[in-house]
Amino acid sequence: MRVSGGKWIRRTIITPAGLKTRPTSDSVRGAIFNTLNSLVGSLDDKIVLDAFAGSGALSWEALSRGARHVVMVEQNPSAFRALSDNLKKFESSQNATLKKGDVFRLDLSKTTNYPFDLAFFDPPYTISPEKVYRLMDCLSAEKILAHDAIIIYEHEASELPDPPSQFAQIKKKEYGSTHVTYLHHQGVSWPKL
Repeated sequence: MRVSGGKWIRRTIITPAGLKTRPTSDSVRGAIFNTLNSLVGSLDDKIVLDAFAGSGALSWEALSRGARHVVMVEQNPSAFRALSDNLKKFESSQNATLKKGDVFRLDLSKTTNYPFDLAFFDPPYTISPEKVYRLMDCLSAEKILAHDAIIIYEHEASELPDPPSQFAQIKKKEYGSTHVTYLHHQGVSWPKL
């Protein structure tokens, strides 16, 4: 697996052994970032949450393309080791925060001084969309997401229930059995610090 764009283009990403994680393929990841480019333009200065980080491929891609800081959350020990190894490999400890644990139980309110501009949700497909939407709802209620944040939700189901009221679906793409839904957060505004 390699970074598909930006300053680290073609740099290899260390992935965890075994099949407990499902890394986003290089081609889908490239398509996600092309779509993001059309939606938000440059990723320069963006604060990013990678809620089910795995190897952190989406995070390394975001940093490579100019994001200011990423917070990666992962509970699988093997995947967390891969994240730690990638943190050293990419020499990005100033721009990345690793959080070990279950994203549904962690307090993310103190992970950065700013709300998240982008949030990646690429959970195991066994986690229901309703549960993922409840997490998004909580992040909105806790003012952890910027008012105009973009959420990228990678999932298997072709049809999703309606998102929480403070989110609007803006785009959906299909790549074989992988579906990517883009949502816009229209929640409470957050003053920039």
